[in-house]
Amino acid sequence: MSTQAPVEVQVVFDASKGRGRRAVRPSTSPKSRPPVRAGSSGLFAVFLGLFSIVVSSGLYYATWWQADPEIYFRLMTKTPVAVDMDAAALMFGIKMPPASKAKSTPSPEPSASVDSDFPTAKWDGRMTQIAIPATAYTWLTTSSVSYLLVAMAGGAMVLGGAVRRKIGVVVLALSILGLGGGAYYVYSEFGWYRPSDLRYGMGILVLLAIGLGSVVGRGGRRLARFATLSLILAAAVTGAGLYVGGQCGAVKVEHFTLPFIATAFAIHAAWGMIMFPLSKRL
Repeated sequence: MSTQAPVEVQVVFDASKGRGRRAVRPSTSPKSRPPVRAGSSGLFAVFLGLFSIVVSSGLYYATWWQADPEIYFRLMTKTPVAVDMDAAALMFGIKMPPASKAKSTPSPEPSASVDSDFPTAKWDGRMTQIAIPATAYTWLTTSSVSYLLVAMAGGAMVLGGAVRRKIGVVVLALSILGLGGGAYYVYSEFGWYRPSDLRYGMGILVLLAIGLGSVVGRGGRRLARFATLSLILAAAVTGAGLYVGGQCGAVKVEHFTLPFIATAFAIHAAWGMIMFPLSKRL
């Protein structure tokens, strides 16, 4: 018995004079057509998603376990501190002469000693006092948002489809429970959050982003484009942060050079440049 799908032949008659009848090309049954596989279920999407998750995890580690401690150290040692001489004299029981009270609050000056490994600050104390923390927290924010978007795109690619999306929902639910439970435990145990607690929490956010991407991503193509833009923006902030840090005397001399700044930008934006053209195949 033949297992081929039946062939339907349709004949269309032309009503105009002088023309014969015209046969339409045979069309096969819809059941005989090969199913079109969604891009999110293909091996290419899975591999691209897995690499995105790996890159996101690497950026998380570099941001919060490598750069953040260094940023905190620079904030403490390189940010100028304004000293109130009246308050200092009162603390140590020193009576300030009347003539000196007019000069009791000088303009902020760098509190750290001169270090040959760091360039000389080119901005004044007040400008440096604002620029260093503003640049540091701006970089932490943009870098974190960029790798979380990469994780969301990876989750949408790896856990796309009706079946695998259920796994993403479980990952999302467990991440929310873990983040909430961990925050409650640390606060009830210590009464405040230590820097290491924040770093672990940001790691749980990566898992949460993977699960969330599988739910809202729908294949990951659009999320990959957003992730690319965020990576390029974060890379630009990286370059700007190194430049501002050099002007403030807060980064090492070898890091305050144009080749190093360009290299840092290229490394931070590299996966976005790769992921954007590849995401068109999703």
